[in-house]
Amino acid sequence: MFVVLTPWNSVSYVESVPGAPISSNGSLPRVYTVLGAVLRDARESAGLTQEKVASAARLTRTSLTNIEKGRQKVLLDTFVEIAGFLGQTGSQMLSEIETRMAQQPSSRFTLPSNIPSKAQAQIADIIGGQAEPFSHANSPQKIHSRKS
Repeated sequence: MFVVLTPWNSVSYVESVPGAPISSNGSLPRVYTVLGAVLRDARESAGLTQEKVASAARLTRTSLTNIEKGRQKVLLDTFVEIAGFLGQTGSQMLSEIETRMAQQPSSRFTLPSNIPSKAQAQIADIIGGQAEPFSHANSPQKIHSRKS
């Protein structure tokens, strides 16, 4: 779901997927962090280095590191290719991702301070209570803005 906020002549976009709120790094939904952990665990279980897996998938080691840390998206065909190289199917890996998503509590994110309290409450209701009102005590996540 995309929530478009338009206070004071600016447009802000917040990406949230039901059951997969913004990850702790603030840039991608949590599913990418879980996906990365599943790939990393499978790679380590297979006794393979990042260099070997990255090379097999035609990625740089840095890209694989970023994928494993949930900082970079991965194309579906690349995901399936990595899964196969690790001795699993894409379906098996997706099943593990779903299992971990259900087991791990979702992270919360902070709304920008320029949103009125009433609007913050409405947004929290829409996205399942995953948002916290802004305060200087909590650290806001990145929100992309541009002037309209």
